[in-house]
Amino acid sequence: MMGLLDCTWQVIKGHTDIVKLLLEKDPNVDLCDQDGWSPLLSASYNGHTDIVKLLLEKAPNVDLCDKDGYSPLYWASYKGHTNIVKLLLEKAPNVDLCDKDGYSPLHWASYKGHTNIVKLLLERNPNVNLCDKDGCSPLLFASYKRHTDIVKLLLEKDPNVDLCDKDGKSPLLLASNNGHTLLWASSYGHTDIVKLLLEKDPHVDLCDKDGNSPLLLASNNGHTNIVKLLLEKNPNVDLCDQDGWSPLLSASNKGHTDIVKLLLEKDPNVDLCNKDGCSPLLQASQNGHTDIVKLLLERNPNVDLCDTKGATPLIQSCVINNTSIVQLLVKHKPDINSQTLFGFNALLFSVQNENVEITKLLLENNADCNMCIQSKQSIADTVNNHPMDTMNTLDEVKQGMFNVFVKNKSSHVADYVNKKSVDYTFDVVAGSSPFHCACFEGNIDIVCSLLDHNADINMTKEDGTTPLFYASEVGHENVVRLLLDKGADTQICRLDGASTLTIATDNGHTSIVMMLTNHTKKEES
Repeated sequence: MMGLLDCTWQVIKGHTDIVKLLLEKDPNVDLCDQDGWSPLLSASYNGHTDIVKLLLEKAPNVDLCDKDGYSPLYWASYKGHTNIVKLLLEKAPNVDLCDKDGYSPLHWASYKGHTNIVKLLLERNPNVNLCDKDGCSPLLFASYKRHTDIVKLLLEKDPNVDLCDKDGKSPLLLASNNGHTLLWASSYGHTDIVKLLLEKDPHVDLCDKDGNSPLLLASNNGHTNIVKLLLEKNPNVDLCDQDGWSPLLSASNKGHTDIVKLLLEKDPNVDLCNKDGCSPLLQASQNGHTDIVKLLLERNPNVDLCDTKGATPLIQSCVINNTSIVQLLVKHKPDINSQTLFGFNALLFSVQNENVEITKLLLENNADCNMCIQSKQSIADTVNNHPMDTMNTLDEVKQGMFNVFVKNKSSHVADYVNKKSVDYTFDVVAGSSPFHCACFEGNIDIVCSLLDHNADINMTKEDGTTPLFYASEVGHENVVRLLLDKGADTQICRLDGASTLTIATDNGHTSIVMMLTNHTKKEES
């Protein structure tokens, strides 16, 4: 017994001469330690080729595994000990012997990129479709790790190229992104591996558990060459994942112009939306992908398709302040006055962004400058009546309005608003018309444009606030002067009894107080 333990120890240390001496005493070469490790297993693991030769002369059990199911061939294949693999294979081991997790020698050699070992193992006709506990095959591993030469070798054995792991990922999916072999190859951009897999006529529309197809992942990740290869196999270009994302929607969202071009040649449904109601045109518009918007518009999509919150491509392009996209969309006659769930429209956002060019363009195309945002109560009701997974909380909505209202504003307006609360901004925005907002912001060019298109100068909100109130409050002298010249009513009071004069006084705007006072005197005389 002591002789074997000493033999095992000398094997681990790689002392060949000592092992020779011990073997002359004919020990039990298959006797294992408490973890099931035999001398041959230790020598194979540690790469001691000469010791493996010596042990094999004593006819050990070459398939003897430790407690975890690791065989000598397993470890030699895993560690890349090619010469030891050769020696072991001469003894006709079970090449499909797997560990407790279902990994075979071929699995690990394929995963690790040990090409020569894969060649040796394949000469022994292993089960190339053998899968581990997660459903992963050697081909799946080789595709995932981008070992092209190994993929070639495995494919020569006609494996099942559509064999998927537990998540439904195939080799092609992994080559395209990450999953069944084709799925992984497509996802990760392994063009050479995708080519090899496609030669075996895999199921190009095979999806993983989340509904991802090779084409979807390649489109999403910007792998143009792989998209070309996949499209040659006539996949379903409208195949969506579980959230409704199609290849065209994903490519439009990410700004992959060349891929969008390729997909459009296959006549996809350009109006196919995801579960949130987002169309390719909406995604391209809200992300500022002008060239893609142009391509999509050539296919005559429904330019008024809105998401679950009511946002259209035109509205979103106004939100991001993209003049070029607004110009493109307007040429296709969208519903210029379409509103979101809260009552926001394109004109309102262009006014809030103080974009004179977009504002004028919208007005020239019959935008209604007297349409108002919903009242505070209506907005609260809208939030409460929608599922929380599709709608922000009321506090989040208020914060969003605050952020939009401060962004791109003059330092005077931004400083004024930043001193206020989120609830104050909510009071200002809710129930306002574009003209209310313009007068609050003080952009005289936008105010003039709205007046030229019949803005209601005395429109009152629920609390009685008029545009003149906001201009007087913030201190925009030029706007107040213009409103007075255009006939704004200084006698209108809010429900709390405040007048424009008291508002200007409370905020210390002396010049405006004088303007309002003089105007009142003129009216009375």
